[in-house]
Parts: sequence; C-alpha cells; structure tokens
Amino acid sequence: PMAKVLIIDDDAVLRTFLKTSLKQEGFEVQTADSKASVRRDRYDAVLSGIMKPFSLDKFLTRLKLMGLTTAA
Repeated sequence: PMAKVLIIDDDAVLRTFLKTSLKQEGFEVQTADSKASVRRDRYDAVLSGIMKPFSLDKFLTRLKLMGLTTAA
C-alpha cells in the first residue's frame, strides 16, 4: 500500500493542489488547515508550513528514498 500523507497548511488552494497531485501518484492523503484540526491517525509523511515555491518532484523523490513509494 502507498504511504498515507497529511498536509497541514492554511492555504486552501495549496492544500487542494497537493492533495490532487499526491492522489494522482497513488497516495492516501488527508488535509487540515491547522494542527488543531488534524484527525488522530498514523501518517507516513507530514507536510506542514509549506514554503513557496514548493517542489512536488523533490517531495516525491524524498518519499521514494524513504521507501514509501516506488514512483519515479
């Protein structure tokens, strides 16, 4: 199974973009606008306080190096 990723950011547009992009790569994705609204669960990776510009390719490469995905 693919990794479960949590995205925490107050920017709704960025959260939606990342969620859509990561789901297309096969990840299970949860989002929250703040730490206070996070659902208690286990996650393999957490994106929080995302700085712009954000590189989805670099993030996917890191997940691959961690063994959480086989995507290129």
